[in-house]
Amino acid sequence: MVPAVEWRTFLERFGRRHRAWLATIHGVEQGVPVTRIPSLALAAVTLDGRGPDDVVRLTFANGVALCAARPRAVRVQRTERGAECALEIETADDGFLRMAFRATALPEEVDGAAPAEVMVKRPVHH
Repeated sequence: MVPAVEWRTFLERFGRRHRAWLATIHGVEQGVPVTRIPSLALAAVTLDGRGPDDVVRLTFANGVALCAARPRAVRVQRTERGAECALEIETADDGFLRMAFRATALPEEVDGAAPAEVMVKRPVHH
């Protein structure tokens, strides 16, 4: 579990580490599944607001944003090898948001640039 005082910094770094990774999102409100969105490319993860009115916002490359208002717990699930495979947010009103990556890797296994962020330079033919 991530300590609450570290949420803002942790979530921003988490979002940068996993920008453009494909994720499936599951949401639960009051014990009832309400959201399932498969294979969206992550754009950012942020903590908006201050104090009891905080909102964890997951923003995706297609412009969709999902919010978990009034978070009370932030957790990261890891594979046996230590790679981050899911982010979970519990809310004060018994809601739950889980974003699981389609594929996982350790930081040293990726080259630091996701396909959506790489500018491909092509030779100009005259």
